[in-house]
Amino acid sequence: MNDNDAFGKLVKSFGYALEGLSYAFLSQRNFRIQLGIGFFCLVFAFILGFSRNENIILLICICLVLAGELINTVFESFMDLK
Repeated sequence: MNDNDAFGKLVKSFGYALEGLSYAFLSQRNFRIQLGIGFFCLVFAFILGFSRNENIILLICICLVLAGELINTVFESFMDLK
């Protein structure tokens, strides 16, 4: 496999991932709400002076919630097909 082919496939896969995220953002109200709450949590963590470890744990928790919502969106979309 050529390095250019591998890079092209990588760019294409990131494009699909961004397309999925934009679909979730535009079509799922709960995803937008959870993203907004996560953003405000990060802002408040900055204001309150969270430590580096606390910020990392908070960011991991936010990402897990958003990943769960994306998985839920996949199942909802799959069930709508049937």
